[in-house]
Amino acid sequence: MQYDRPKESNGLIIACRREKSPYEKAYYKLGGIDSNKEYIFSDADGGEFTVSGKELEKKVWNLQYSKNERRNYTSARRDKKNIT
Repeated sequence: MQYDRPKESNGLIIACRREKSPYEKAYYKLGGIDSNKEYIFSDADGGEFTVSGKELEKKVWNLQYSKNERRNYTSARRDKKNIT
């Protein structure tokens, strides 16, 4: 699921896998991407990376979980400055 908070220039991506689900991977494409902005992704473990809007428009996220694996959430915020 993708939650967007445009006034705050941020959002949240939530991917869940039920314990007995036979599916171990899913593919997602994010919506509402501004190709002129950069997006900063961070997770609950403190990791962070930046992706351009142009790259995000093309990217399909491949989320894969093993049967007993749990992962923390990932949030994203949009850089308020245009890419120059």
